[in-house]
Amino acid sequence: VAESLQAHPRAVVSDWKNRNAFIILGAGTSFWPTSRTVVSAMPTFSRAHEAIRLYFQCKKQQKICDIFVTGGDPAKNGTSEAEAMATSLTEMG
Repeated sequence: VAESLQAHPRAVVSDWKNRNAFIILGAGTSFWPTSRTVVSAMPTFSRAHEAIRLYFQCKKQQKICDIFVTGGDPAKNGTSEAEAMATSLTEMG
């Protein structure tokens, strides 16, 4: 179901609004192979990449741009999907 919410092909925005929001749906978490660090599950990376790409395009137009992340901790890994994704996004600038 979530796959149908992802844009195919990549989204193109030519008319940014004054305020823009990007919502990234969670897709689970897993542990980094060599540590107990909780990271977003693989399907989330394409969503995050697209949100980051659009975010920076939006910022180039000097508009207000926010990214919202979602997801709980159904796997009981100790970190929610939203927290893991927010950490990754912050690390990417």
